[in-house]
Amino acid sequence: SIDLNLTYSWLTFVTGFTRENDFFTHIGQVYDEENEIGIFRPANFDHQNRVYATLVASPKLGFWQPTATLHYYQQMFNAEAYGAPERMNKPEFSFDLQSWFVINPTTKALLQASYTGRNHWGFMYRGSNFMMNARLQKTFWNGRLTGTLYANDIFRTYRTKATTYYAIGKTVQDIYSYTQQVGLTLSYSFNATRSKYRGTGAGNDEKNRF
Repeated sequence: SIDLNLTYSWLTFVTGFTRENDFFTHIGQVYDEENEIGIFRPANFDHQNRVYATLVASPKLGFWQPTATLHYYQQMFNAEAYGAPERMNKPEFSFDLQSWFVINPTTKALLQASYTGRNHWGFMYRGSNFMMNARLQKTFWNGRLTGTLYANDIFRTYRTKATTYYAIGKTVQDIYSYTQQVGLTLSYSFNATRSKYRGTGAGNDEKNRF
């Protein structure tokens, strides 16, 4: 693997290349043609190359503190040589926006929207996906108690959509995994101010472990 990392103020850019030798995935093949029996088994292939790039912007604009992530990924793998209908090198583009809104020193809210476009992975064609989540978080008792009200997959749009190609045919998935949730969590910190360890010297090294 080769990676390049660049950071300037609230911007971060990462790009890289990976070559995976003995690439591992699953294949389907005819086991008994007369009785129309096929088998699916794990297999290794010579290699798979991957390129990727990620741009992250996390400015602080007063009470609005967003983090936007733009991601690109593409495999370089000749699936057509192993029975797929094409080379299957469609890139993935995804975007994630986490917007924190600081209401007051003890209360903040989050609105998160995530989108992933259609792409190829191995012998698989993966469909696009979108999800929106929300969260309201408040702390009490000088930060010792934190209450979080959350809602995940608000519009019930996050699905597993995939078509996997084999030399003997294909399988198709279109599944909703029941990711839509509403809930409330409470967490309590017994040492929120790190007051257990005081003084200087070796004790501070021990304190910083917590």
